[in-house]
Amino acid sequence: MWNSLRGEMALKTFLSAMLLVAFPTSTRAEGPSIANPVFQDGEWLRYKVKYGPFRLGAIEFHVRKLEDTKSQDRYRIDMLLDFRSSPFPGRRYEVNSNIVHPERLYSEVFISSRVVDGDSIRTTRRYDLNRGTCFIEDYNRTKRKVISSTVLQGVGECFEAPSLWFFARSHAQTGGTYGIQNIVDTTVSVTTLRYKRALSLLKIDGYEDPVRAREVVGLANWVGESFGGLSGEFRGWFSDDEASVPLRAQFKIFLGKVVLKLEEWHRPGWNPPVEHRTVSR
Repeated sequence: MWNSLRGEMALKTFLSAMLLVAFPTSTRAEGPSIANPVFQDGEWLRYKVKYGPFRLGAIEFHVRKLEDTKSQDRYRIDMLLDFRSSPFPGRRYEVNSNIVHPERLYSEVFISSRVVDGDSIRTTRRYDLNRGTCFIEDYNRTKRKVISSTVLQGVGECFEAPSLWFFARSHAQTGGTYGIQNIVDTTVSVTTLRYKRALSLLKIDGYEDPVRAREVVGLANWVGESFGGLSGEFRGWFSDDEASVPLRAQFKIFLGKVVLKLEEWHRPGWNPPVEHRTVSR
């Protein structure tokens, strides 16, 4: 009973804090970044997550351009995973955040917040490419104590989930193959992305005509505990335009194949590139 109440209190505190810190309201209406049109301040994307007939929850992306002069056009990408409606056990709520430059794309700072066994846990990774290091700390915000901390040596450019998502978007029109590094737990792993040159046509919510898309086939060679046990091959489809908005993705977790579908979005000036159907007479 006590553990359940403590977990509810930790979740409410965690949610309140993250909604205030991670998703501030922006009144600006800036267009896409000149350096990389994939980035647009204030962009918001929401995906439904399904396992067969079951809706597991939703994943949201929020993009915010940092306003302080020291940030030098950097953006903060917040990736919110909400699985409170899932019928399966596991993590219910998590926010992963990256600070990146729209041209370099690799992670400079990564922060993950989640509730584990009734406690609010924060993981921080700070990269120093000049020294080739990554400082990693797990902190229990409920008990106000450091759980663990370490410094990895010989670390190069790495990508967490939010920055990996934007790296994939930024290269969707290239038709090339890329290998990039990730840190899962405290282990450096590799993700391979291979883009298909042929166009695909996808159906998305709210549009009768199919949308032109570019497909990528990825391979997550991950070692460690990722969210839901994500590993192996995955696929993604991005809009065939300069925004490269992710439209659909499918990957494997411990349950089996999971599908993400774009269901809502806010990106001023963007309309999906549809393939108009011709009506025969």
